[in-house]
Amino acid sequence: MPPAKAWGIEQWPVARLEQAQNQRQSHALVPPPENTEERPPSLNDDSDTPVVQFINQTLRSAIQRRASDVHFEPYQQRFRVRLRIDGVLQAIASPPFSLAARITARLKIMGQLDIAERRLPQDGQLSVQLDNASFSMRISTLPTLHGEKVVLRILQTDRQELPLEQLGMSLEALGWYANALCNPQGMILVTGPTGSGKTVTLYSGLRQLNDAQSNLCSVEDPIEIPVFGINQTQINSKNRSGLRSRVTGPAAPGSGCHHDRRDPR
Repeated sequence: MPPAKAWGIEQWPVARLEQAQNQRQSHALVPPPENTEERPPSLNDDSDTPVVQFINQTLRSAIQRRASDVHFEPYQQRFRVRLRIDGVLQAIASPPFSLAARITARLKIMGQLDIAERRLPQDGQLSVQLDNASFSMRISTLPTLHGEKVVLRILQTDRQELPLEQLGMSLEALGWYANALCNPQGMILVTGPTGSGKTVTLYSGLRQLNDAQSNLCSVEDPIEIPVFGINQTQINSKNRSGLRSRVTGPAAPGSGCHHDRRDPR
């Protein structure tokens, strides 16, 4: 008895082998599927749902009034909404308290957060569109006495690609910043209150260094704006210390690292 039959192995004839080969080649010629990545939701589209309507109207107002962030704050039988404009928080029209939990849940879904987690702070990111402009928003939740407070930090993605000359610095400060970026080692601290332009300044500096000869990495909490050519890594409380050494170790030398450290809550 042939060895193949003794082991229960089927012997394919030549014609069947050729047929299988042709099928494999035909599958290889099938073009890859088109990119079906969903576009960010538009704030111009008002749904019949009161929650979606309120959120879209609030974010539209915040963007049009050039607010840096939006605060959704639950209190006893009251839900307050405030915009930070020019560094000052201003109250705006608030929805009925009965919609508070649904608005919070909707915002957490938009930011891809865990809607079941209400006892721990969470951070995430979402993107929206308004009048053909893209806006990236950082979302943060904080448990309070009467529910979860939600804060949205607004970043217009289209305005982040500013050269150093358009940051609004004095010529003296611009010279210091440009010279510091050219140094082969060292650390640059960019500090200031909310909405003062720290993020734009840091990203403009990274873009200044971004070329084909450089190996750039950023350690961010969280990643606010994706930038081509920079190896961006997001950290969290669970892997904060170990991830820094893993990212910066193999990337050096010749790497620029940026860590946006926010104020403690």
